[in-house]
Amino acid sequence: MEYSINDPKCDAPLEDQLRKEPKECVIDQVEKTFIATSTSEEEKEKEKDAVNNPPETHSLLAYLIIPASFFIWFNSWGAINAYGVFQTHYQISLLSQYSPSTIAWNGSVQNFLLLFVGFLSGPLYDAGYATYLVCGGAALTVLGKMMLSLAQEGEYYQVFLAQATCVGLGWGLMFTPAASMPGRFWKGKQLGVAAGVAGAGASVGGVVYSLGFSQLLQSSAGFPWATRFLGFLALITLSPSCIIIALGCQKHPSPSIRRRRNLIDKTTFKDLPFIIYLIGGIFTMAGMQAPYYYTTLYAIDLDITSSQTAFYIITAINAGSFFGRLFPPFLTPRLGIFNTLILFYFATITICFSFISAPSSSSSSSSSSSCGSIFALATFYGFFSGAVVTLGPSTILQMTSDPRLWTTRMGMAFAIPSFGVLVGCPIFGHILKVTHSYTYVWVMSALCMTIGAMSLIVCRIAQSGWVFFKRV
Repeated sequence: MEYSINDPKCDAPLEDQLRKEPKECVIDQVEKTFIATSTSEEEKEKEKDAVNNPPETHSLLAYLIIPASFFIWFNSWGAINAYGVFQTHYQISLLSQYSPSTIAWNGSVQNFLLLFVGFLSGPLYDAGYATYLVCGGAALTVLGKMMLSLAQEGEYYQVFLAQATCVGLGWGLMFTPAASMPGRFWKGKQLGVAAGVAGAGASVGGVVYSLGFSQLLQSSAGFPWATRFLGFLALITLSPSCIIIALGCQKHPSPSIRRRRNLIDKTTFKDLPFIIYLIGGIFTMAGMQAPYYYTTLYAIDLDITSSQTAFYIITAINAGSFFGRLFPPFLTPRLGIFNTLILFYFATITICFSFISAPSSSSSSSSSSSCGSIFALATFYGFFSGAVVTLGPSTILQMTSDPRLWTTRMGMAFAIPSFGVLVGCPIFGHILKVTHSYTYVWVMSALCMTIGAMSLIVCRIAQSGWVFFKRV
């Protein structure tokens, strides 16, 4: 008796098949298994090739994606880097009855939502919903800033709902498309340049946000119109980004649109160096934010500068960060990614300790030299910390041998350390409230980053052994 390949009897349980038609059905099952396995392997190879070789398109749209991503970084990470001017204004005016720790929760929750919601929205981006993420995030960002302008003095919940919750959620929705869209149009060294230019929006945004807010705050416009200015700025710059990214999604859909990506890579729990890296990232993110939040208050409380001048310290940090993000690519080919990052880590730690010795105007130094020293320290801190932020993702790629896991592990490397962002500055604010001394704030900040640096050294040793002069 003969059966065709598609005979319904061959769909019966395997035991029945072996009992009734052993020869034909076993051959059929082997053929089906072989075809399914081959198809699965082909899909994996295609996906791997898509990761390593994204479509190279030098069209106008490919170039427009760069400024579109730039302005998302500008209005998200740029605003985060400028939060110190809000922290200072809240402390001395709008929310003066609250402690530094309580006020810091507003900024830390905002930053946490950017990172953690960005992590959760990754699969939605992979599924082809980038346009909805960017448009929804832009709408929440503008809405939150406009609502913040209506906040009344002493009403903490109004500030928290508008700035921390609404704006933070908006940033989180936009974060993954901003970081990933250039990869759909560029590859190789060109991708590095495109991503670098787009990421520079964080530093440029920090400068513009801090300068614009400070200038309007000290004018007759006051806090309401200073905040509305930032809302209109976000509206004007994010609207073209939404349109460009929508066109980009039509031109080049996500290569993973047919495959559901896992949020967590289970192999991570067997990778001890990467676990150590994530733990170090929590301490790094906690410690690195302190100067962005408290240097302006530090300069005012110690009479290093006037309150009007102190607001520009955040601008100095962001200006330094801009150049710090551009400099590392010139060193990494010579020294290696890990070696370069470790050097910048310890330079950042040194500057953080140096804030302790910033002279006040009441000392023997002149007021001008005191002001100059705090601005110099702020600029150098921005330079070195900007380099640390820029090089971090490259180390993750170097520690992950399978390119298909890059996106998942990158998401984990942002999501898990985001808990350090959440609790770091409120803890430093509580330390300041209890001790009434900024010395302990700078020491704790530097110690947290030292733990991060030590974890990176462990990862480097795991990569290359105890050979310290090897380029890694």
